[in-house]
Amino acid sequence: MTGDYPLVVIVGRTNVGKSTLFNRLSGERVAIVDSTPGVTRDFLENFVTVRGKTIRLVDTGGLEIFVAPDNEIQREIETRSWTLLEQAHLVLFVVDGRSPLTQIEWELGAKLRRANLSTLL
Repeated sequence: MTGDYPLVVIVGRTNVGKSTLFNRLSGERVAIVDSTPGVTRDFLENFVTVRGKTIRLVDTGGLEIFVAPDNEIQREIETRSWTLLEQAHLVLFVVDGRSPLTQIEWELGAKLRRANLSTLL
């Protein structure tokens, strides 16, 4: 069933509002939202209808790009996120609009461009 719908993946660094956006687009509180970094460690998905079309919307854990070699959980989040991103029809790249882009966000944006993924900032 999941392959029958366009895949939209929400990405960004930790604590920029990915889960809040996911909940808003889902029309319900599916994802836990907290000011503590790293709350979302696994994917959350929901099927959402937008203008009469159903999409598969996925919330990911925060991407950090520069992951410490001993941080196995973060490495797993990164690996699983990029596997999912390669299948995405659209990537929603979320940043914190109240602050300048971080080095992580510049690197993530460059990586998304190099991967030639359809991305909305």
